[in-house]
Amino acid sequence: FQIAMELNPNAVEPVLSLGVHYLQDSDLQIASSKPEEGQESLEKAFAYLETADDRSATSASAQYYFGTALYKTGANEEALIRLERALALDQSLYTVRLMLFNVYVAERDYLAALNQLETYLLEYPESPQREAVERIVTDLQQQLSTP
Repeated sequence: FQIAMELNPNAVEPVLSLGVHYLQDSDLQIASSKPEEGQESLEKAFAYLETADDRSATSASAQYYFGTALYKTGANEEALIRLERALALDQSLYTVRLMLFNVYVAERDYLAALNQLETYLLEYPESPQREAVERIVTDLQQQLSTP
């Protein structure tokens, strides 16, 4: 990726790919009980994904991953903007709805969170995560209907 960035310094894909790599590495480090390394990787991911976002505001993938990084840093309002933009750019990016669900839950907007999951199930009926998502939908519906 570094060579690709040197050959074409304005290209989005190598920067986006590095950002995604560090975002995934951050998750792995945190899961491996290495929070400091995870935080370092998240910071690198954020920097690369922010650059990708600056280079192409019309890349749904760049918006999605930058929104994900924003969510993981606690910048939920900004994450919502990026994730909604990603969805507007590409309705077939189903995983955006799952990340929106996470952001809405973090913001305690459970009705909006439920709406994202219900829409996800309608738009992606063959989802391999269908059963798990349906259980979450049922639980949320019960919680929202209980006074």
